[in-house]
Amino acid sequence: MDARRDGIFAGLSSGLVSAILGSRLFRLNRNATILCAAVTGVVSGYQFTQGFLAANIARLEQEKARLDKLAAEQADPTTAL
Repeated sequence: MDARRDGIFAGLSSGLVSAILGSRLFRLNRNATILCAAVTGVVSGYQFTQGFLAANIARLEQEKARLDKLAAEQADPTTAL
């Protein structure tokens, strides 16, 4: 859920920046600017969501491995040496 929220925020931010750059720097007309902002926002939002999701999954897997190791050490104290 956090990855989706962060991805949406990143997509909206990049869409806004894309619209500003498209209209000011590239002198695109209104429709082209809107299309540029929408496509950029959707694509970057998707990419950021996937990146945040992968990072969150990796963090959870590390935490699970740590807890599994801790549980194994508590079950068999001789392995802790």
